[in-house]
Amino acid sequence: MLNKLRFLSKYFIYCIVILIITSCEDEDLDSSFEQIILSNQDKVLVSSANNLGFDILKLSIISKSNENFIISPFELSSTLNLLLNGSTGSTYESINSYINPSNLSVDEINNSYKRIYEAITNLSNNEIILLNGFWFDSNSGINHQFGNISSYFYKTYIDSIDFAVSSEYNHISNWLYSNSQYTLEFTNPGLSAQTQSLLINGFTCSLDFKYFFQESFSGVFYLPETDTMKLPMLRVTQSFNYFSHDYFDLIEIPYSNSSFSLLIVLPKPDITLDYVLPLINSVNWDTWINNFTKTNIALALPEFNQLASIEMGRYLENSPFSFMVSESTDFYGITSSNYFKIDYLLSQTNFKIQDNRLNFLRSDNNNQNTLIEDYVEFNVNKPFLFAVKENSSNLVLSTGIINNPLN
Repeated sequence: MLNKLRFLSKYFIYCIVILIITSCEDEDLDSSFEQIILSNQDKVLVSSANNLGFDILKLSIISKSNENFIISPFELSSTLNLLLNGSTGSTYESINSYINPSNLSVDEINNSYKRIYEAITNLSNNEIILLNGFWFDSNSGINHQFGNISSYFYKTYIDSIDFAVSSEYNHISNWLYSNSQYTLEFTNPGLSAQTQSLLINGFTCSLDFKYFFQESFSGVFYLPETDTMKLPMLRVTQSFNYFSHDYFDLIEIPYSNSSFSLLIVLPKPDITLDYVLPLINSVNWDTWINNFTKTNIALALPEFNQLASIEMGRYLENSPFSFMVSESTDFYGITSSNYFKIDYLLSQTNFKIQDNRLNFLRSDNNNQNTLIEDYVEFNVNKPFLFAVKENSSNLVLSTGIINNPLN
């Protein structure tokens, strides 16, 4: 009798867990969630930040690189906004003309960025980390007002360093590692005694997905050119927001924190990202998202965890953004030095597709797969573009091109 009661008790608890999970998974992504209330000037900054990210992604294609390329458009945009405060002359005009099409005042830009940054931080509950660091040569004096603007509006850590002493690079490494919840590791881009400054943008995301993946399996991924590779894949069949274009398919994968989601752009068969990227800009991005339809999808994703370190100068030089790393920049608002320039702009990011909950109630999840009979296949088995976004604003927090998930 006692054994029977124990069995019934366990069975009752199991059923309650199933009901909770099922009810959560049935919730639509478009249901009520915390939102960022954007002013008109905030919307201008969001659009500019997204365009900056998409334009820089296009530079990676121009460079003909088959490396993975991951950046944070919002953080790169924050760097431009910050540098606007310290630039003069032609450098100011170059930055302002790109990020400020509505001709906002610098004070308006600073306040908008601060509002958006704090909203993202609050919504993510520290599961999304945005980092900005600025190191300058100890022989250069930084303008006091610029330092105050950096820390107050842009949450930028500023410190001096003797670049001639390599052991001092440990200060940079320790700052990045500890403030990224021990995720990001500093990669020296080539610092030397001649270095005057280093800017770092950092981004990490530790959000879980809303839906449990139902299966892990070994799949084939088609690398650029003609190579293939075996790698672990995750599978789930669910109702997702979906958009189909002549050149690509787009899916929105919700995180458990409903304020954020992962979007994946997958080129159609016989189409590569070279054809897709020229189509992407802030206007089209919002249009595609607004045309999502709920669709039953059999989704297969590569499982991986990428740490990316990109020295942006190699992509920005000889591009419309060369003013950021040019020898002739006017940064007299940062320092009085006649020869001060930004030597290195380092993007350090983490992007992963994992589900550590896969084994939890595995048998029940596999049974759910049979409930959906009519579905579209979305098999991410070739180079793809991704974006992590805030849902109410469509602000792209991280984006990139994954050519090799295990690179």
